[in-house]
Amino acid sequence: MTKVRTRGLSQPRREPDDDASAAEPDDDSGSAVIRSSHHAARLTTAASALLWLLVGTGAIGGLAAWFTRPADATSARPQTVRSPVGPTGWAEAFVSTYLRTGEGEEDQLRMFYPGVPALDKVTPVAASPTMMSTYTLRSAETAPGYWAVTVAVTEQATASVGGAGSGGTGGTGGTGGTGETDGFAGAQDSVPTPRPAGDVLACYQVSLLARGDAIAGGVDPTGSPSGYAATRLPDRVSCPPTLSGSPNLALDGADVGLNDPVNDVVRRFLAALLTGDGEVARYSSPGAGVRSIVPAPYTGVELVSLARDTAPAANNDPNEAPAPADGQRLRVLATIRVSGPDGIRMLSYPLRLTARAGRWEVSSLDSTPPLRGAEPPPVAPAPTPQDTSAPLTSPPAEPSAGQPSTSQPAAGWPTETAPDPMAPASAAADTAAATPASPESASR
Repeated sequence: MTKVRTRGLSQPRREPDDDASAAEPDDDSGSAVIRSSHHAARLTTAASALLWLLVGTGAIGGLAAWFTRPADATSARPQTVRSPVGPTGWAEAFVSTYLRTGEGEEDQLRMFYPGVPALDKVTPVAASPTMMSTYTLRSAETAPGYWAVTVAVTEQATASVGGAGSGGTGGTGGTGGTGETDGFAGAQDSVPTPRPAGDVLACYQVSLLARGDAIAGGVDPTGSPSGYAATRLPDRVSCPPTLSGSPNLALDGADVGLNDPVNDVVRRFLAALLTGDGEVARYSSPGAGVRSIVPAPYTGVELVSLARDTAPAANNDPNEAPAPADGQRLRVLATIRVSGPDGIRMLSYPLRLTARAGRWEVSSLDSTPPLRGAEPPPVAPAPTPQDTSAPLTSPPAEPSAGQPSTSQPAAGWPTETAPDPMAPASAAADTAAATPASPESASR
């Protein structure tokens, strides 16, 4: 019993020893925790350094891109497109008024060109607006809101016939006149009578400044009042030449005399369109949207020629053509002769035809016939000038006081003073003999 008690008393003494040993930290595990903490700190430092390196690289790249950007680089804002409609229409009105304005009529031009100079000795080209037509050929901005417009004008050319005094046709300038004023309509004693000599195409260039928003061709905010002003008088320029040859169309001629359904439907369709003879819808495809012209401008239509992109199908009967297959398409160019109150004219119509239910119908009115090949004809070379005479120049400067004048008036420029009618006949004869004759007067 005594031994049992001794063992029972000794066990509680060992229990505190076990708890104390369990509470003591392990040296190996503490070392591992410390090492992991140092490793995490090093990773954090490396990541921070890498991040700042990337930030610095980006900043350096941005600065380099800023300082090395192209000189013509523009902002990403969309550029405003200014409409040329206002400037071109205003330029046409300016040229039309300019050609009808002469000496003493500067006020008519001042509404277009506030700085118009005195139009001394200027004579109008046309007396009424019906004698000319204006067309805009080209418009371009040389600066924002500053326009250069080229206007083509169909002028009525005139030829000088007769004339007062003894000058004759294109005269030599009146009694005692010399060849220096030959052919100039403003000569003092010889005023040739103009007569119509057909129409000529002339081109003028106008420079003008536009005010207003983009719709008016200006640079002001939207809704701003618009206005225009020329910066100078118009100048005469050469008109664009025609091409050296006719463009090659992807069409071939066909005999309009054959009893071809294509010829028949084209003829009937154009008659309904232009004369009101029949209904356009009867000869056009559903949904084509073609309507007859009201009121009818002509009274008769005759088919002159018909070119087509595919040849008519062969048939044993030369007077009959086979019916087309549904959905078959055809492009034609019809040249017709029309008659009306203003006489007889010729017109050309490019058309598209589509077959439906065994017959041809006009499916659309084309604006252009098809071309064959991608290479257009070249531009014709500039013609060689036939007139090699010297250009019209300014009158010579007046001599200073006390010095005699040794210069002669330029050819074609009017003399400032007319011959003295009271001069003796002998003096006039001496003057005429001493003055060399012009080539035209010599030929006469």
